[in-house]
Amino acid sequence: MSTGPTEEDQSTPALPWAFGAFLLVVGVFAVVLAKHMRVGGFTDVHDPGPDALPQLMGYALIAGGLVQVIRGVRERKAGAMPAGDSDKFRWSGAIVLGQVVAYAALLPILGFLLATICFAIGLLRWLGASWKLSVAVAISLVAIVSLLFTYVFDVMLPTGVFF
Repeated sequence: MSTGPTEEDQSTPALPWAFGAFLLVVGVFAVVLAKHMRVGGFTDVHDPGPDALPQLMGYALIAGGLVQVIRGVRERKAGAMPAGDSDKFRWSGAIVLGQVVAYAALLPILGFLLATICFAIGLLRWLGASWKLSVAVAISLVAIVSLLFTYVFDVMLPTGVFF
């Protein structure tokens, strides 16, 4: 019946910098792979090409990773770690990676519309957004991307069994 902190409680938790480092690695990997994508001869000069979206997402991951690394370093220097958040930070990379794998697996079955809405809501809820905000952002995201790809890029998005 000890009242003091145990050795396990005093261990250094995985701060946001660890998740940030994970995002940086995945982002750089995405950008490098996207730059090596072959562009077909049937594209227009003004067409962004197949590498545009993966590069954009890679750069977004890199930016998010940098923010997380800087935030983690600041928290570590200040000695601040929000109560109860250490487990969330410890598992963030695995949870997000699991959601991405599930999204990729369900995309051919559910189609872009349902798979992306489920993925966005799940990810936003994991990050702490309210249900209302998660649903609103997910539906807005799907609407904007669908309109952009259908009418601007003239590209069909994957359909599944339901849509």
